[in-house]
Amino acid sequence: AFNVSSAIDGVAADEADGMNAYTVNKTLFLEFAEGGAYEVSVYNMSGMLVGRDARSINAGEMMHISIGQAGVVSVVKDGKELRNIKIVNK
Repeated sequence: AFNVSSAIDGVAADEADGMNAYTVNKTLFLEFAEGGAYEVSVYNMSGMLVGRDARSINAGEMMHISIGQAGVVSVVKDGKELRNIKIVNK
């Protein structure tokens, strides 16, 4: 199982930036308070891109992406980095 750790910048994985993140089994769920064009990239601990999803999201909508291993998830909204989230094994 995986756990959403605090963001790399030290901000907890809460709704402070309009996004809530949590995991269920090997899937990361992201809930967005604001609509926009989001790009989510998943990197393994070696920095290799292992997954990516990009789409237009409406306010309150969720995105889910499979995570096969611990690593880092980068979330970009409208071309600007929103948050980097560390995913760790628990």
